[in-house]
Amino acid sequence: MSTPSPLRRPSRRPSSPVVGAAARAVRVGAALLLTAPVLLVGLGAGPAHADEADTAAGTGDGQLALPADAPVVESHDLGAPAALVAGWSRAELGPTDSDESSLYYRYRREIPGSTVHVSVTSPGYALGADDQFRVQVSAPDGDDCGTESATRFNGERTLLNVALAVGAGDPGADETSAPPCADTTEVRVAVDRSSTTVEETSPIWVRVVEESPVDDVDGLPRARERAEVRGADVDGDPVTQAGGRGVVDAPLVEPGILRGTVGTGEQVAYRVRLGWGQTLVAEGVAGGLSADEVEEVGFGRTFGVTVLSPLLSAARTETTSSSLSADPTTSQALTGPVGYLDRFDDLSGPFLPGEYLVVLSVAADSSLEEGEEDVQVDVDYTLRLEVDGEVDDPPAYTENPPLLLAEGESADEVTAAAGEVGGAGASVARYVTGGALLAGGLVAFGAGLVLVRRRPQAVRSR
Repeated sequence: MSTPSPLRRPSRRPSSPVVGAAARAVRVGAALLLTAPVLLVGLGAGPAHADEADTAAGTGDGQLALPADAPVVESHDLGAPAALVAGWSRAELGPTDSDESSLYYRYRREIPGSTVHVSVTSPGYALGADDQFRVQVSAPDGDDCGTESATRFNGERTLLNVALAVGAGDPGADETSAPPCADTTEVRVAVDRSSTTVEETSPIWVRVVEESPVDDVDGLPRARERAEVRGADVDGDPVTQAGGRGVVDAPLVEPGILRGTVGTGEQVAYRVRLGWGQTLVAEGVAGGLSADEVEEVGFGRTFGVTVLSPLLSAARTETTSSSLSADPTTSQALTGPVGYLDRFDDLSGPFLPGEYLVVLSVAADSSLEEGEEDVQVDVDYTLRLEVDGEVDDPPAYTENPPLLLAEGESADEVTAAAGEVGGAGASVARYVTGGALLAGGLVAFGAGLVLVRRRPQAVRSR
């Protein structure tokens, strides 16, 4: 017969099931009530760029916000390049003649024989100022795999972007050897000032997406000439939906008709999903200005619509734009259809499925002198969005999902956010989870109190 431990005095009265249930309910309820605020408060703080994206139209800030919570990764030493991982990172590129005028990186492949997509984007050192940089991707031995520059002239308010894809060569080309970066273990990335003199430091964002190789390209449509821009063929009632001010936080919308407002010298954006074989048509119609607004704004103020790829490139988009006036103004943009083999032809359409960014903008006054403020007028617009075509079958990738967006995060398409950046979906999930925990905690806590109140009656009934 066992003897009770001297450290634990055996209970002299058996515990009531009701009392035990009450205690458990109170404990569970208290734990849930403590957990829910942590989620909700953490969510309320949110990433820095979420606050930037909520800025109202007409404030004159003018530029789309890039993810402020991307980690800083940089090296100005060619002999010690910084290690990139898939996803977003950011750095600072110094003035032309400074020791910080070049950035050096290396990226180690996670998937053998993959295509490495490198996108470098900058809002420029100042809104609308001259700015420029060059991006070169090379093999470890120095062989060039791709080089391209981005230049913006004074008065323009667009993001500077270079997007390069390096890896397997064109399967339809008569090549006797593989390209330099086809199967190397890693690739090198250099960002520098090339020709234009820039006297300030520019913030830049680097994004890497790694794409699995394809077993067989037979049956995939060959690269086609870009389709001509046209109006959007879409019906339905307009829905009021403000555009976003952040690249990652722009609202994800379905095809249809939207209404919103953009200020002079500003831009707003929406995200639209585009699959293999599909084409995106965006048509913006700006309302006519009043006589007073026409006098304030002046003539030649451009209203434009463009579409950026999931890597923020506009190189494969056709656009038209027009000047604001007393009459309604129409601008159009078209990109697609999305085709895998388009990457081997600079004159063809886009080649990655995912979230495309539709950007509406009103140009700033290009005649302003330094220190002068632009006239602020809000322009109402109607945006017509058409996604044309059914989604085609994906290529025969060797890995599924084929696209590495961040460490441990693979997908079938390129989304705007990756890893810890831009947790719009995570924010919703946290709201739902936090709300569910809060509700569950209240129910459990209340049930415990009811059971505690019933305890004397339950004991007496025995």
